[in-house]
Parts: sequence; structure tokens; C-alpha cells
Amino acid sequence: MRPARLEISLNAITHNLGVVRSLVGDGVRVIAVVKAEAYGHGALRAAHACRRAGADMLAVALVEEGIALRQQGILTPILVMGAFLPSQAQEFVAWRLTPAVMSLEQATALSAAAHRLRVELSAHLKVDTGMSRGGLRHDSLRELLPQLAALPALRYEGIMSHLADPANSAEFTDRQRELFADAVAQVTAVLGPVPYQHLAASAAICCRPDCHFTTVRPGNMLYGALEDVPTEGRPPLRPAMALKACIALLKPALAGEVVSYGCTYRVPRDTTLAVVPVGYADGYPRALSSQAEALVGGQRCPLVGRVCMDSVMVDVGGVPTCRVGDEVVLLGRQGEETITVEELARRAGTITQEIMARMGSRLPRVYMDDEQGTTDA
Repeated sequence: MRPARLEISLNAITHNLGVVRSLVGDGVRVIAVVKAEAYGHGALRAAHACRRAGADMLAVALVEEGIALRQQGILTPILVMGAFLPSQAQEFVAWRLTPAVMSLEQATALSAAAHRLRVELSAHLKVDTGMSRGGLRHDSLRELLPQLAALPALRYEGIMSHLADPANSAEFTDRQRELFADAVAQVTAVLGPVPYQHLAASAAICCRPDCHFTTVRPGNMLYGALEDVPTEGRPPLRPAMALKACIALLKPALAGEVVSYGCTYRVPRDTTLAVVPVGYADGYPRALSSQAEALVGGQRCPLVGRVCMDSVMVDVGGVPTCRVGDEVVLLGRQGEETITVEELARRAGTITQEIMARMGSRLPRVYMDDEQGTTDA
């Protein structure tokens, strides 16, 4: 096996879904978001873990992601949350995927495809309550709902929207919640009951219980990460991902010598460098050049020089006992030290979701606590 890997804890994912349940109560449905290969953790294994933990539905972003799960034997209802072309309507029907309908054109194409095959297709109506992204404009509902109701073979079982900034913009979130509640009332009056009413994703699950409605949509918190939630409001999540590698090469570096491309880092004193075979082609951000640390021998050691496509350099002068083949932790725990995904995101100037989701397919996924034991993928 390549001397670099992602270790994935499925037990952490099931634990985190249990945390969601404890926050929202038994009467609220849970749609587990496994888009983007479950934020880099592996969609199939994460889907199985979420189902074992009691998720009511799974969610992806793309039709192709839903088809891939169906082809691998996932029978759970799958919501496709992202925008799609009307020409893709047949795929929703063929694979029994639940679309998030955002336009009359989409609904018309879905209705025609389902009607041809004499089946009824479940759908969720997506309403834009202020993000100006996907969804029907709230102020268009009064005109469009009767037209949607006239289309055959579609059954609207859900209504959804997205919050722009629930952890930091209380007034804007209040307005979005108000518009969503009004949309639910309008939709129910014209299309009938919609049991899946979902507005809250991870941050709002933690800090805006008034936005839970009948259903919540956890994403990054399933994998142990959160954005913007204050420390006092953070639930006891467990990180599900660790990025580990081995020292491939040790070499001396003398004071004044430069490290890596661009001559951006100059060695301040004689030291030893460890070459670690992980780079930006694996999803480790180039923005972490000379900005991050790695764990070696239970100690934090600085990453120096630019992150390369296939490797990073770590100053291990403070760990004189390290050897080629020793473990290096770029994300995760070693001894008493931990590098969190929040730390990497902060140092790279990005968000936790990007750090996790960009982890590349070159990295073997090692599932530490699968039902069948430790496995590779």
C-alpha cells in the first residue's frame, strides 16, 4: 500500500448522526448528506453507516452521485439537491431518485418522464428564501404553484431551502425562516401535505432549533466538523477522518539553504528535513505552504516550503529519534497532540468542508471500524 492514507472511522459517523438525533429529537426526520463522496470520506461506506444509524433519507448534489449509489445497491430514498437540466428527467425516473425541483421547466420534464412510464415520482420543492442560488423565488410561488399542481405523476413529499449564515446573521436568518414558513403554508394549501420540511443544515441544527421544522439535513457535522458554531454551542462530535503518511526520506538542511519551489523558505538553522509523500494532487492544500504543522513522534513539527504536487517537507530537527518509515500525521491525533480539520481550514484560509471534500482519490481510504473489520478502498 502507498505510504499515505486516509483513515476513516465509520463509528464516528454513526456517533455523529446520533448526536444530531439528540439535538433534534425523535420526531424530526434526518436527511444525511453524502454528496462529494461524503465530503471525501467515501459515499458508499458513509451511506451504509448513516442508514445503520437511522437516517431517513440520503442526499447528494448530482444525479450521477445518486445513480452511483443505486448501482452499488443503496435502496434508501436519495434526494438530489443540486441543479439539473430538464433533459436529465428520465434518469430520475429510471433510478428512482428524488429531485429538488427548482423551476417549472424541470417539473414539466419530470412529470412527462414519469407519466410515460406510468409511475409516480416523489419530489421536493426547493424555494429560494434569500441566498439567490437554487430554488424557486419565494415571490413566484403564488403564480407557479397552481401550474405545478396541474402536472401529473409528481408527488411533492418535501419542501426545502438553504440558510445563508445561520450562526452569524440572526436577523437575516429570521427573515429566511419567516419566508420558509410562509412557503410551507402556501405549498400545503395547493399541493397538499409535505412531510419533509427542511431548512436547517449543520450549523442551524446546533444553534437555531427554531429552524428544525420536521426535517434536518446534516452535512459536515456528520463527519465531525463544524463551521462558525461558537464553542459553547458545539456538540460532542467525533472527527471521522485522519490523514497519515510515512517519512519517505530524511536529509540534512543547512542554515541559509532554501526549501522547495520558489525559494520562499530559507532554513534559519541547521536541521533535518523529512520528505513526506503527500501533496496538493492528493488534496492537501497548497495554501498550507509554510503555514501548517505535522505530528511526528507525538510532537508538532513545522511544514516548510511550498507544498508540492506529490510531497511536503517537514522540519523534524526537534525529533532526533525519528526514522524513515515513521508515521506522520497531517490531520488527526498522535499521542497527546491533535491537528483538527478546523485548524487546517483556518491556516489555509478556507472552510472545513473544502479541506475534507478535496482529499483525492489517490489516497487509499482505510475504514478502521467497518462491520467486516479494517478494510481498504
